[in-house]
Amino acid sequence: MTYLITNFKKKSLMFSLFLGLFALLRLGMQASHIIGGELTYRCLGNGQFEITLDVFRDCFYGEADFDNPANIGIFNEDGLAQTLNLAPMSIDTLPNDLGDPCITVPDDICVDWARYRTTVQLEPSATGHLIVYQRCCRNSTISNIVDPSQTGTTFSAEITPNGYASCNSSPTFVTD
Repeated sequence: MTYLITNFKKKSLMFSLFLGLFALLRLGMQASHIIGGELTYRCLGNGQFEITLDVFRDCFYGEADFDNPANIGIFNEDGLAQTLNLAPMSIDTLPNDLGDPCITVPDDICVDWARYRTTVQLEPSATGHLIVYQRCCRNSTISNIVDPSQTGTTFSAEITPNGYASCNSSPTFVTD
């Protein structure tokens, strides 16, 4: 009987250690990497729109790859109208040299950038279209978000009925 109790205690201890180790490893596997991004559209005419998603991730502290595929939803007044499943068309690491001798980038700053792009055909809608991409989780070094490793991000762009009628495109950042 004593052997059974001792053996049970050993197995319970081993199981507890295993669970504790698993919990610690699980904490390290969270996808804490998204720094930011943008979702834009460009009107090509005749109801065709080029959709571009740029996602930026921390390649120094980040632990997860970019989505492949990235799932983008297009919504209208009836709900989900289309789902886009896009593979990245390019993945690159941004240079740390900002071209300004007065700015020194710390050694632990590294940003990867993925671009996804496709062309879609959209029918006119009384309320327009909302293009949406969501992803968990944010970079764990963010200090102004409570628990960023458990907080996702959403990128969206809206094609209004007037934007559709006038073949308008979303604003984009222009770099020199």
